[in-house]
Amino acid sequence: MIETLLLRNLTWMKGIARTFCRNRMDAEDLVGETVLKVLQNADSFDIDKSFRLWVLVIMRNTSRNKLRNIGVVTPFEHIPDRYVSEDPSAHFIVSESMKAVEEFAKSSACVRSAMLYAYGYSYSEIADMQGVTVNIVKSRILHGRRLVLKRLNVSKS
Repeated sequence: MIETLLLRNLTWMKGIARTFCRNRMDAEDLVGETVLKVLQNADSFDIDKSFRLWVLVIMRNTSRNKLRNIGVVTPFEHIPDRYVSEDPSAHFIVSESMKAVEEFAKSSACVRSAMLYAYGYSYSEIADMQGVTVNIVKSRILHGRRLVLKRLNVSKS
């Protein structure tokens, strides 16, 4: 049963992996590792739940662990105190702001470009993904940043 679900969703998994990785080979590796983990943990899958959501969580965690192991992602305990607020409402505000930006990115190519750039993709990688020139990507990033700041009501200081 799990094998059938995997085969039906393999193209979807490749697309999702591409959003986590900078290049096709890394995405293929991530899909392979995710498939292996799904098969190893097939007995823990709840049939009443969404298969795609379960796979997405496995893929996300695999990607994060991989990045953490090579030193790209800093574990929370190593974040300097000046970036961590004791005020729980500050975490809520940041979380809500990120949700708003992610929702906004769904409807704006400019904001999507700015987010991809913020996630570490180069201008040329973004241009390849979006099928446009590097100059268009640069323009979209600039405009996307302005749109996000305007949407979040952040004034220039």
